[in-house]
Amino acid sequence: NSVRFKRPLSVIMLDIDHFKAYNDTHGHNKGDNALVDVAKVLLKESREIDLAVRYGGEEFLVLLPETDLEGARDVAERIRQTIEATTNVTVSLGVTSYHEKMHQEEIVIKADKALYMAKNNGRNRVEVSK
Repeated sequence: NSVRFKRPLSVIMLDIDHFKAYNDTHGHNKGDNALVDVAKVLLKESREIDLAVRYGGEEFLVLLPETDLEGARDVAERIRQTIEATTNVTVSLGVTSYHEKMHQEEIVIKADKALYMAKNNGRNRVEVSK
């Protein structure tokens, strides 16, 4: 609906930092617990209209309707801080927003590029792709 009605829509893509090493060191049960802990933070920090999903192994995606890029960045930073403070892992996050000249598929690609920047710039951080 955001695309059809030209309303703000932002995406956060996040990945648990060094998850394979965490699993190897602490075991798969602890790894599974870390995934659940991250998911709980996403649910806690999301509004009813947001959609948080597990996107792949240790990757999650949060769709934020009615949220501009600045608002999404603030949400991502709040998620990052909460995960760092309340779990045994850290996360890297990439943020982007949909705009009229963008194809629908591009929003996930841009969020993934921002996530890649966050990982390359030291992890446990938020990066934005415009």
